[in-house]
Amino acid sequence: MQVTDARPEHRDALRALCRKTSRSRPIAPVAEDPELAPRLHLDAYLELEPRACLVALEGDRVVGYVVGTARTTEFRLRAARWHRRRLPSLLAHCAGGLFRGRYRSAAGRRALLRTLVGMARGRYGLGSGHDERADPAVYSAHCHLQVDPDQSNPRVGLALLTAHRARLRELGATGQVAAVIEREGAEGYSRLVRALGFEELSCRRVTRAELPTLLDDGVWLDRVLVRRF
Repeated sequence: MQVTDARPEHRDALRALCRKTSRSRPIAPVAEDPELAPRLHLDAYLELEPRACLVALEGDRVVGYVVGTARTTEFRLRAARWHRRRLPSLLAHCAGGLFRGRYRSAAGRRALLRTLVGMARGRYGLGSGHDERADPAVYSAHCHLQVDPDQSNPRVGLALLTAHRARLRELGATGQVAAVIEREGAEGYSRLVRALGFEELSCRRVTRAELPTLLDDGVWLDRVLVRRF
């Protein structure tokens, strides 16, 4: 396995993996329309923060990636402008999804509407990517990790996050925050980041009553973990 910089030729594979992993988290509207996942959670990083985007390769196959930024506060502003410019394309995509009945959850439709309105006002991204429970002046960086669930190497996530920490430090990060939502009893990601020196800042149990966009009735854990560099 090799960890390297994300390059333009990886883009299609990265977007496909982003869509694939979004299906494993039953949170509307992304779980109902996986194409929203790369549009909302990947593409801006590839364009605005290419040096903070790494991929894991098995041969020529992308088996995981990590994207992020060393300066969340600045990235929020740039991402908000970036998303606003792409709003017409997203509106056309969502209109097609509504016509086809793709967004079945009322809570998901409301969440999608809030996203679109936020983009129109130039504010989408101002509240995403960095949990407000962690001080961005201390923990300036954040990242998003995705690993192909069908690959068999258990060290992919560890290798990506280890390499990404070194890259974030090169880019001037002072610390990092990880906001993690996991099903209770399936908490592999939070265990992974703890092994890399993250400490838990907060944790709360979440059900569909508290988070209506959940599409199942299980119990989920909403954690914030941090580490200083």
